[in-house]
Amino acid sequence: MRNKLDKVLGKYIKKFEKKHGLRFEFAVSDDLMGVICFGDVLFFDINNIVYDIDTKQPKGLIIDWLYDTMHQDKYINFESYSMGLRYEQKQNR
Repeated sequence: MRNKLDKVLGKYIKKFEKKHGLRFEFAVSDDLMGVICFGDVLFFDINNIVYDIDTKQPKGLIIDWLYDTMHQDKYINFESYSMGLRYEQKQNR
């Protein structure tokens, strides 16, 4: 079953690569169910990749989220970010 799962995840990764103009480098610990690296600098959890593809998020939104998240004390998950929550809003709470 794991081989079938890896094939499906590989298809998600290829679609994500094409959508965002990225190049797959490796899966951390060679596990496609974990963290995936693109271009040696961008790391995404497979759950966020699947969410991005399945919900047809705008091109580049996940990259904006990643950069917005890097230097924050608090964390907004990608799903909430895709629905419009931003760090500026969270600071006021």
